[in-house]
Amino acid sequence: MSLPNPHDAMQSLEQAIACGEVRLQKGRVDPTLWMTVDKPNGEMRLTYVRLEASKVVALVMAIACDPYESKPCFNLGYAVAEPCRRKGYAKEIVKSAIAEMKTGFGGAGIVEFYVEAIVGEDNLASIRVAEQVISTSFNSKPDGFTGVPIRQYLLRVAGDTVIHTPK
Repeated sequence: MSLPNPHDAMQSLEQAIACGEVRLQKGRVDPTLWMTVDKPNGEMRLTYVRLEASKVVALVMAIACDPYESKPCFNLGYAVAEPCRRKGYAKEIVKSAIAEMKTGFGGAGIVEFYVEAIVGEDNLASIRVAEQVISTSFNSKPDGFTGVPIRQYLLRVAGDTVIHTPK
């Protein structure tokens, strides 16, 4: 077994956008970011994308997971289209997605939440993004579903404060 690959979701989303199956709205904080909300399997999923023409060049999915310290927590998955890699898109879209979540949740009265990234130990590009945007601290362990070695990064977002938190 392997970890879910957000790149697969990026390709599926691009097809759904092209077919008109998904309606995107502009971000409030970052007008170059587009988003959609759905509830596959009954859990809220926020999807943020950067587009060039009709192509998805970068994606972040935030899926509600178990609360942490009694606060909402969202697992982040991110991907960048191969031709656009090594240009900083992943870091930019993860930062923008967190800012959009903070604004949207703040409007709904949620002033504190956590985001986590579960990254395979062998995914060096995603590790760099997680360590630069989410936290330099991580918890190493086998993934609970696949047994694959992972790193778990956690970020606390509260008011105007972003606190990198080891889990």
